[in-house]
Amino acid sequence: MKDEVGGVRIVTDEKQTVYSVPQQSVPIGFYAGGDWTATTTANWLQLLPDHGEGGRANTLVAATTALNRTKAVRSALVSITSGGMTQTVTITQSDEYAVFSCDTLDMTAEGGKINVGFETNAPDSLRLYVSSTLGEYLVNERDSAAKAAGSRVMTQTAKSRAATFTSRLDWLRLLPNTTSYARSGILLLAIHDKKGLRLDLDTLHIRQAGAFEEK
Repeated sequence: MKDEVGGVRIVTDEKQTVYSVPQQSVPIGFYAGGDWTATTTANWLQLLPDHGEGGRANTLVAATTALNRTKAVRSALVSITSGGMTQTVTITQSDEYAVFSCDTLDMTAEGGKINVGFETNAPDSLRLYVSSTLGEYLVNERDSAAKAAGSRVMTQTAKSRAATFTSRLDWLRLLPNTTSYARSGILLLAIHDKKGLRLDLDTLHIRQAGAFEEK
């Protein structure tokens, strides 16, 4: 526990790290002698709540609102002020990233290969994989049995952190849409963190035309 300075005493770590994904959050515990406010230097952090009453223990949550697409580690300060006195906490967002070469992909009713690239610097310790909501309509052609891809369609070990890895998803094939209606779904590039939690890094939206849509 830190010594109290002015009206604020931080009771959790003053330096914390989050992954390069949105909706990563860390709690910041502190004691404020009077009413307090919290601010941050970053537009990729959200503080909830950002003010409150003093005289008791408090916790605010610093949550990421965006991917870190800078390809470099970045840091921000969270400042908590009470009675004219301020204490700061440093939040660092790591630089693991994986991005598709586009955000959306329109496919004809005939289907075909998912001809989209991606780039990542995820290290070997964080296995990169692609998941899909397209279910039985998406086939992994690397699977000799040609089974439906299901929810987990690829695992790819990236290069070391110092290098980037690029590839394409042209081994994924979308089956023909024989219905009258368009169908849509998403592909996700994701990693598992050290606790085994899935962290989604980027999303590709796919729309496939219906067989009888007007051209």
